[in-house]
Amino acid sequence: MKIRNPYLIDTTLRDGEQAPGVSFTLKEKLGIAELLDKTGIPELEIGTPAMGSVEIADMRDIINAGFNFKTLAWCRATKKDIDAAIKTGVDRINISFPTSDIHQLAMMKDHQWVLKTLDELVKYALGYFDFVAVGAQDASRANKGFLAEFICQSMESGAVRLRIADTVGILNPFSTAKLIRRVTKLVGKMEIEFHGHNDLGMANANTLAALASGAKSASLTVNG
Repeated sequence: MKIRNPYLIDTTLRDGEQAPGVSFTLKEKLGIAELLDKTGIPELEIGTPAMGSVEIADMRDIINAGFNFKTLAWCRATKKDIDAAIKTGVDRINISFPTSDIHQLAMMKDHQWVLKTLDELVKYALGYFDFVAVGAQDASRANKGFLAEFICQSMESGAVRLRIADTVGILNPFSTAKLIRRVTKLVGKMEIEFHGHNDLGMANANTLAALASGAKSASLTVNG
């Protein structure tokens, strides 16, 4: 399958800043945003509002700088995070949920909590945002049956886009393609986004495999 006009979401200012030793000043954030805007990237994930007032202020400054890209905030699965995102003025939000058993165990949650909270938070967020995406955190290790339930609930709740995240970077191009093809059969009109991690140096190849296998979007960072 050919890759035609993939929709790129840059997350350098959010996930990219989580790399060891990386911390941007506001001036650096604005400089990165300007270069990405000139490059033609249509959407930037510009921060995590729950980090506090400084992060919210930085995000507002980026939004008010007059760039052409759409702005996205990353939120954990809490109403408090969504309320923080509302304060920034972003166009869109992504709400992340633990989908693998091991991540749910680490967070002391279970399948029932995820599905119930997903429905409540997506519907709540849609009261403030026209575009709500959901993140399937650690989807590469999720139980197949539960991931299917998660996708169905996402659609029923009104989410527009589904982020398939390889949170611990265990996929390779072949397993990525298999996962995306399986998910593509379940999502209906909901858009699939692939979010790779580069723990084993495979993120670039995995992203290309995802886009060739049915994903319409990919979230990326500068220099991987």
